[in-house]
Amino acid sequence: MATPKRHPITKRAEPTPVTTKPSDRATVLAAYTADKLKVQKQLKIGAVITYHGRNETLDGKSVKVTGYEPRGGVLVEHQGDRYTVSPHALLKPKK
Repeated sequence: MATPKRHPITKRAEPTPVTTKPSDRATVLAAYTADKLKVQKQLKIGAVITYHGRNETLDGKSVKVTGYEPRGGVLVEHQGDRYTVSPHALLKPKK
């Protein structure tokens, strides 16, 4: 007579306590998003601004602001192409 297979009984892990304090990364991200929204308000739709950012195609070129993103990004247009950029890239660079 064959013995049935036995499955070991394991204890379930206790749930970790819920922390109400946000992580450092979440705090930094929230502050950056709030800062982007603040800068975004300075940029009017239809304005033509010189881009100073990481996008090599647009760097140093004039772009037209066409819209906003809810999380702080700015929609711009250059020669018929649309891009989403950081509003900080549309400010005058600090020397």
